[in-house]
Amino acid sequence: MDSTNNQLNIPGSEPPGQSQPTNTRAMFTQENVEEILAVALARQAAMMNIRDGPNTHHQPIPAQNPTPALNQTPAAKKTVPPNKRSKLLGKATRNSARIMANRAQSEPPMASSTTPAKHTSSKKSWSTFQSQKSRAPGPKKAPHQMVTADFPPNFKDTKRCLFAHIRLLWGLVKTRTVPPPANPEHIRSFCANFQTINEVQRYLEDSNSAALIANEDILTLKDARAGVTQVGKGFIHIDDGHISYIHAQLAKLGIRCWGPNLDEGPESLFNAACRIAALTIFQQIAVAGGYNFLNFNHNYKDDMLTFIRTYNHYVHHVLAKKYRAECKKVGSNEATIEKNNATRNRIRLRKARVKFGNRNEFPERYMRVLRETAAHSDDELDDDTNSFVIQTLGYRSNAASIFFRRLDLAMKAVQKAKGKASRMRARNLPIIPIPSKFTKVPESLPLDFYGRKWLSEIPEGQQRTIPDLTSVAFLPDPSKSLFPSNNPNFDPLEKLSDAAFNRKFLNGVLKKYRMKEIIEDDAIITDDSGAGSEDEDDDNENLENSTHAAQHNDKFLADGDWGNHYDDDDDDDDSEGGTSDEDEDEDMEDDDDDDE
Repeated sequence: MDSTNNQLNIPGSEPPGQSQPTNTRAMFTQENVEEILAVALARQAAMMNIRDGPNTHHQPIPAQNPTPALNQTPAAKKTVPPNKRSKLLGKATRNSARIMANRAQSEPPMASSTTPAKHTSSKKSWSTFQSQKSRAPGPKKAPHQMVTADFPPNFKDTKRCLFAHIRLLWGLVKTRTVPPPANPEHIRSFCANFQTINEVQRYLEDSNSAALIANEDILTLKDARAGVTQVGKGFIHIDDGHISYIHAQLAKLGIRCWGPNLDEGPESLFNAACRIAALTIFQQIAVAGGYNFLNFNHNYKDDMLTFIRTYNHYVHHVLAKKYRAECKKVGSNEATIEKNNATRNRIRLRKARVKFGNRNEFPERYMRVLRETAAHSDDELDDDTNSFVIQTLGYRSNAASIFFRRLDLAMKAVQKAKGKASRMRARNLPIIPIPSKFTKVPESLPLDFYGRKWLSEIPEGQQRTIPDLTSVAFLPDPSKSLFPSNNPNFDPLEKLSDAAFNRKFLNGVLKKYRMKEIIEDDAIITDDSGAGSEDEDDDNENLENSTHAAQHNDKFLADGDWGNHYDDDDDDDDSEGGTSDEDEDEDMEDDDDDDE
């Protein structure tokens, strides 16, 4: 073959109007082009082998799409100019793409080089949960507030340790104690020695730093002694070494009386110093085993960030909120705690009575009343007799109150027969009724639960919706309730089914309450009602039973006597004079209180 025939001379490749000899232009021979294409295809094959793995065997390229021979130029196709290297490489790329297209038709898809996502179980890690929770919208919180989900799951006991430690330093040994205001003179004395938080940190960490005040001038835990100290609802075991260390650290910083200034934020110099001192002392005592009895988790002994967030939450949110409420209205915190304590005690009372009713198979008309927390009376501590005074619910009928007193006498008799030590609180009925502070009325209870006089004084719309006008619960003589069938005081009517009981007594009660005219009106008004409040600590929760103190006191009625509390004011009137409750309370034997 002539050398000119072996050259890839493409007619029409010269610019118009020009004719150059072939030997003056750089030409690609057939051998050069084949070499270039071979290298390109080899590289493509190598990349495919790397991607598919060494054990992948590629299918042969189908015959219907062969690669065009390089020594032949199809007449129907235009070829690229011989002096354009990039054009030739482009052709090689297009051929490679055509090969891959053919391969895709004959082979399964190639495995992706991206690692497939692993199947994750439904249980998410704590960090994943926290990251997703932080992106999800939630209720607005105060700047330093934390909720349970913000703490690690196993941090609960450690959190309680830190709370108890803060209360110990602050002297808040009783649950209802409000943080006192900081002493301005102590703050000025401290600020005279330091200008920045870094200075405080460096000075405390420097082992050669001298104490700024004498240990004898420290007011925090000044009269503390080694032993067991009650702090809030728990107890702290403290020894002389811990007390000495606390005094030494506070003397070193010149803090006479530990206690943040809640009129300022946590960033102030004095408040930051109180935080640094408290957490440093807490960390050292905890690491030394001083809080092991409170189940301190040593996995967090170096987690200062969590300690700081927990400290700010408790000091500058929880306690600061109580402090501000007390500043706004003196005694408001005490009143709130007392009300919450009373609510919690009513809940415990309800649980014990419901349990007793279930065990003794009380009829459903009784259980409906017992299940409602607001149906039970509250009480308050009488310091003179060290017992609890029953308070009168203004909306409860005399029949309901007598029934509750009979219930408590039955519970007391069962407990006495078992010979168990009673855990019942000493609750006594005062001679002069004391109105209850609770005024929220339970709804949908049997009609005769509500006092007739009280019911007649509210609007007719509420008279239709508050009571259940289709049922009654109590015997005509409720003092005969809950006696065994072989007792002379037993009333056989108590054994009637609820339906039979309603058929026998409902019309009479409706007439007595003068509700006949009202129930004929079809207008129904719906009211929402709910009872409940957050539990709070009660300092007298475990008070021992002291009924003897009350039974010989002229302030209370004797056990089983309700005087004229439930006497009718009118001839046939069920007046709501003093709707007092029982003198003795429930057996708390099986009611364990989950204090937080």
